[in-house]
Amino acid sequence: MKNAETQKTSYYGVLATLLLSTFIATLAISSTNILLPELVVSLHTTFSHVQWVTVSYLITMSSCLVISGSLSDLFGQRRLFIIGIVIFTSSAGLCGISNNIWLLCTFRATQGIGAAILITVNLAMISDFFPQHKVPAVIGLVGSMSAIGTACGPILGGFAAQWMSWQSVFLINLPIGLILLLLALYFMSPLKTVRQLKQKTFDYWGAIFLILTLVCFALSLKFVTEASLIICLALLSSTTLFLLLFIRTQTSDGVKLLNFSVLRDWRYSSGFVVNFLVSTVVMTSLVVSPFYLTLVFNLSVAQTGVVMTASPLCVAITSFTVSRMLSARNCDNLITTGVILLITGTICLSFFDPSFGIAGYIACLVITAVGYATFTSSNNTQIMTLASITQRGQISGLLNLSRNLGLLSGTTLMSSVFAMTTNITAIKPHDTFVVEIGLNRVYACATLLLVIALALRIYPYKKTNI
Repeated sequence: MKNAETQKTSYYGVLATLLLSTFIATLAISSTNILLPELVVSLHTTFSHVQWVTVSYLITMSSCLVISGSLSDLFGQRRLFIIGIVIFTSSAGLCGISNNIWLLCTFRATQGIGAAILITVNLAMISDFFPQHKVPAVIGLVGSMSAIGTACGPILGGFAAQWMSWQSVFLINLPIGLILLLLALYFMSPLKTVRQLKQKTFDYWGAIFLILTLVCFALSLKFVTEASLIICLALLSSTTLFLLLFIRTQTSDGVKLLNFSVLRDWRYSSGFVVNFLVSTVVMTSLVVSPFYLTLVFNLSVAQTGVVMTASPLCVAITSFTVSRMLSARNCDNLITTGVILLITGTICLSFFDPSFGIAGYIACLVITAVGYATFTSSNNTQIMTLASITQRGQISGLLNLSRNLGLLSGTTLMSSVFAMTTNITAIKPHDTFVVEIGLNRVYACATLLLVIALALRIYPYKKTNI
C-alpha cells in the first residue's frame, strides 16, 4: 500500500515537472513578442533589428530539436533534461541583464537551445515514466499546458513590462527554473531509466550539417519578408548544399544522427509532413488577426489580445478533453477529424465578411482551435506510442522539428501572401476592404494546404485496402 502511494506521488511529481517545463518553454516565445515595441525604445534600436529577439530563439530551438533527441537516446534523458534546465534558466537571467540588442539576441539564441532540449526530452520521457494506458492522457495534458503557456505569455509579459520592466519578463524564469530543477532532481530518479545505452559516440559532422541546413533555411525565410532576393537565394543554395552533405553523412557507414528507416515508414513520415502543414496553417491566425481586428473592427491592442486569447484557451480545454478519449484504436479517426475541423474553420474564414461580427470571427477561431487540438493530441500520441524505446528521443525531436519549421514557414508564407494582397505598408484607415480580401485569400491558401494534409491522411487507408 505504501509503495503504491509512493509510486503515485512520483507520477504526480514527474507530471508536474513535465508540465512546468512545457509552460516555461512556450511562455518564453509568446511573452517576448509583446515586448518588441518597448525594446525598440529601451535599447535604441529598430523594429527590424528587434525582431531577431524572437527569430534567434526560434532558429536555435528548431536547429537543436533532432540533435537533442539523439543525444537523449545516447546519453540518457534525465541528464540531458537537467542540462537543458540549466541552459534555459541561466540564459534567461543573462537576457534580463542585457543592455544591448545583439547581446540580448545572443542569449536568446542560447535560451532556444535549452528550450529545444526541454521540449524534446519532455515528450520522449512520457513513455518511460508512465504506464502505456496513461500515455495519451499525459500527452494531452502537455499539449494543454503548451496552449496555456502561449495564452498566458502576452498577459504576463504585458503586465510585467507595464508595472515593472521588460527585464522582469526574462528574470521571472530564474525562480521558475530553480523550482523545475529541484523537481527534476527529486522525482526523476536515474533508476527509472528503462533503456540500455549501448552507443557512446555521437555523429558530430551530421549534427553540424543539420544545424547549418536548418539555420540557412530559417534565415532564408526571414529574408524573404525583407525582399532581399540575392541573400535569400544564396541562403537557399547553402541550405541545399548542407542538406546534401547531411544526407551523405547519414547514408555512409558509422554512427548516424538520424535513422532514415524512420522516414521510410509511412506512419512516421506522413505524420511529420501533416504536422508541418497544420502548423503552417495555425500561424495564419497569429499573423493576420492583429491587422484584421484592429483595422476592420477598430479594436484596441488590448481588445485584440483578448479576442486572440480565445484560440489557445480553446486548445487547452480541447487537448485535455481529447486526451481522455484517446486510445490506440481511435487515434487515426481523431487525427482525420481534427484536419476536417481545421478545413471547416479555414473555409469559413476564407468567405468571412465583417457583417458576421466579432462573435462570428471568434466562432471561426474556435472551430480551427478545436481541430488543431484534436489533431495535435492524437498525432503526437500515435507517433510517440509507435516509437521504440531506443528511438523516442529522435522521434520526439523530428515531431517537434516539423512543428517548428511549420511555424516558421507559416509566419513567412502567410505574411507574404497577406502583404502582397493588401500592400499593408500603405494601408489607410479607409482601405479596410483590401484587408478583408487579404484575410479571405490567406485562408484560401491555408485551406489548400489542409486539403493536401487530408489527402496524406487518407492515402494509407486506400493503400491498405488495395
